[in-house]
Amino acid sequence: MISDLAKPVHQRRLERKSKTAEEFTPAWLVNQMLDKLPEDAWSEGETFCDPACGNGNMLVEVLKRKLKLRHDPFEALSTLYGCDIMADNIRECRLRLLGLVSHQGVEIVREHVKIVFAQIVQTPLEHHPRGSLDYDFSFPKKASNEHLDDWLNAFQSRWAVTSKDLSEMSAFQRLRGRSKTGAVLTSALDRIRVLSRRVV
Repeated sequence: MISDLAKPVHQRRLERKSKTAEEFTPAWLVNQMLDKLPEDAWSEGETFCDPACGNGNMLVEVLKRKLKLRHDPFEALSTLYGCDIMADNIRECRLRLLGLVSHQGVEIVREHVKIVFAQIVQTPLEHHPRGSLDYDFSFPKKASNEHLDDWLNAFQSRWAVTSKDLSEMSAFQRLRGRSKTGAVLTSALDRIRVLSRRVV
């Protein structure tokens, strides 16, 4: 549930890392990577896929750039794809993307939620042993209208509180991230090749 995000973000991150050894790519490093993409990667309609999206740091920065270039918010959202093996990461990623669109003055409706459900997906290892490599976006995940409406209502009621929490997360990552450039940069630069591939 979205209510799982109520715990302070820095506490969630530290607890999570001790259990799963996850390291989330900080925004400053994501932007270094995105700066290396060719200019035509930012043309309208170009798609981005993060095969290990975590809570969405990469996709969030991509969406920010698309919106800054005045891409249509709905169309920009529809060009983003992401997978992760952890369900809570996927929930948080969906929420952050919807929040960015909401900040453009766009009312979030069922169609926005439907996009993130179809294109930001969990790939649990019991069903997808190779994670995102086993997932086929040609057969998007579908959710019942009732489930979409529940998620939409939860988003609308919680976003004002959660957006403050997510801004804290960005600050927290900036403080922690700069001292760990070496190993993070190596793995992150490997991912940029996948990120810039077009999803057909």
